[in-house]
Amino acid sequence: MQVWHWEAVKIQYATVAFFYAGPGAQIEPGIPELSGRKVYPKPALKRKPGAIEAADLRARTAGDVPNQDMLPFGDAWSGGRQLWWFVHQPGAKLDLELPVKTTGTYSLSGAFTKAGDYGTVQLGLDGKELGQSIDLFEPFPSVIHTGDVPPGIATLDAGSHTLSITLKGRNPRSTDYLVGMDWIKLTSAPAGSFPDRRDSRNRR
Repeated sequence: MQVWHWEAVKIQYATVAFFYAGPGAQIEPGIPELSGRKVYPKPALKRKPGAIEAADLRARTAGDVPNQDMLPFGDAWSGGRQLWWFVHQPGAKLDLELPVKTTGTYSLSGAFTKAGDYGTVQLGLDGKELGQSIDLFEPFPSVIHTGDVPPGIATLDAGSHTLSITLKGRNPRSTDYLVGMDWIKLTSAPAGSFPDRRDSRNRR
């Protein structure tokens, strides 16, 4: 049995032994009494209020996009998981279907993961870039949450939009191009906010 992790974590495990015995065989020193063992409940999952879980968004990409359990790295990740994009080619793009309930001008924010094998990304919305590129590198062995990253403001119609993540490259110290996204959030922008882009379907 091997129990290992590079972070200080709490785990639960038990050993199980199987054996063959004929009729009348005696078990020494006997079956252990398990009624006194401690079972620690799994901690409640925290969620970012009002955010859309990236792991729940429909995705189209040439690479693998599984959901990764982030609880071993702490409780900063909403829902304890992230969308994890396995891509190794700069210029690759991941399109995510972003639902918008009500037409309006929104401040967009997102949250990502930073680690020693992560790349540099550029967010886009409906084919236009949002904000500056985001360097997701953090020296090994750290795996950290970025917190709120505000890429910009946009005026959007109600309906489905395309949130894209383009892999721009990587920090010279990074060993790979992985990408992890926790959530995206749309917040009504204050009156008079200047949108970074205007949805092409809006009336002019």
